[in-house]
Amino acid sequence: MIFGELDRQTWDCIECEGLDEEQDLPKRHQWVMARLPIRPEHSNLLRITDSNIVEAFNQFDIDLKAKFNGVIVDLIDYDAGTVTLVKPRGASQHA
Repeated sequence: MIFGELDRQTWDCIECEGLDEEQDLPKRHQWVMARLPIRPEHSNLLRITDSNIVEAFNQFDIDLKAKFNGVIVDLIDYDAGTVTLVKPRGASQHA
């Protein structure tokens, strides 16, 4: 997976979620991002926000953070049906 520069929308989300303060990385250039490729049918499921689906993605979130020791964080946008991974620039993406 290739991580690249943050777009403005993702940076706004990081600030809104407080990840910049939590990780003590207050500048946009200190972060990188990657969008997960999600098939349209799965993207549509995210938009439905059925409680079982939300719970499954919440478990995905927990498992992902555990695998990468809290370095990689996913931002799930249920309205847009997207999942974006963010991490501090230079942090390893390997567990």
